[in-house]
Amino acid sequence: MALVGGGGAPNVSGSNPAGTGSTLNYIGDHVYGISGVVLVTNTETTLMEFTTSGDAYILAQIQVLNGSGNNDDIRYKVYLNNEIVGSWYYTTASNIPEPSNPYALIIPAGSKVKITGENTQASTGREHTATITGEMYA
Repeated sequence: MALVGGGGAPNVSGSNPAGTGSTLNYIGDHVYGISGVVLVTNTETTLMEFTTSGDAYILAQIQVLNGSGNNDDIRYKVYLNNEIVGSWYYTTASNIPEPSNPYALIIPAGSKVKITGENTQASTGREHTATITGEMYA
């Protein structure tokens, strides 16, 4: 694949290749995004939202982590072009998200993706992070 971005070494595309934010970062055929800490309350809260670029699809892994150490029940959703394509519920009884986390997803070129969380048990904000990693295919 041809080099992308503004030049330099390493040649990295995107405005924030090593940090957190709401966009995807592209390095060669690989993509990743890191949300940073987001407080998830009792309303549906966006952890990450982005639109893919280019003309290649992405084979992605999405992972959501609860870093606050609480015992609340949390609902997670993944939207693809404003449609829910994945949803799982983390319960304090099982401590295992269903389906297994990370969540695998094929993302078509030019698609809008949104990852959300909602604390269904308490209104207190709980620290969460989301990551997405993947590889592009033409």
